[in-house]
Amino acid sequence: MDYYNYELIIKTKQQEIERMSNEAWKFANSNEESIFIKLVTKFSSVKEASEPSKQNQCVCICEC
Repeated sequence: MDYYNYELIIKTKQQEIERMSNEAWKFANSNEESIFIKLVTKFSSVKEASEPSKQNQCVCICEC
């Protein structure tokens, strides 16, 4: 292969990378949202588990 062919291959590869990078924003937000949702559900479930119900701890005869 001569210089022209190498240059053509490099230009086409560069155009392909630029085209893919222009469409990358479509996929970037969906992954970040899922990580955010996972964190929210994780911490909300930990909070529910760490706060025991006061009705279950009542020792008195009356109904709380």
